[in-house]
Amino acid sequence: MNPLSWILALRWLLEVVALSAGILPLLIVLRAWDTLPEQIPAHFGITGRPDRWGGRWQAWLLPGVSLVVYVFLSVISGTWAWLMGHGSPSMQGEALALLLWIKLMEGLVFSYIVSMTVRIARQEAERLNGWVIVALIVLTGAPPTLLAILKGH
Repeated sequence: MNPLSWILALRWLLEVVALSAGILPLLIVLRAWDTLPEQIPAHFGITGRPDRWGGRWQAWLLPGVSLVVYVFLSVISGTWAWLMGHGSPSMQGEALALLLWIKLMEGLVFSYIVSMTVRIARQEAERLNGWVIVALIVLTGAPPTLLAILKGH
């Protein structure tokens, strides 16, 4: 039995959630645009504090990257063809399940960073929370790691 079969069973739901997470950074910037100051955090150091600031136009960079990553993962997995009714995706089983999970998690990672960038720019927060970043990274890597462990036995 595929240990990631629950991901495939919830495929439609996960695709919708992954798409939502992929566009959420864009929606965050659109909503915050009028209240963003001219300078926003452009880079964060290891402590989560901004160590470089840039123009407010840079708020669009991470949402753009998030969308590009989502589209790239959807194209290589054949999701676009599947959604348009052009047959089954080019990937099946574990690879497809892992890409679905990664699409969802990348959107959440970018959403967190973009939302905190907005909050820090508005002086509502001082830094990214390192524990949130670690938790998102662990959650992103958990299914591939679990699969590798289960296949090793």
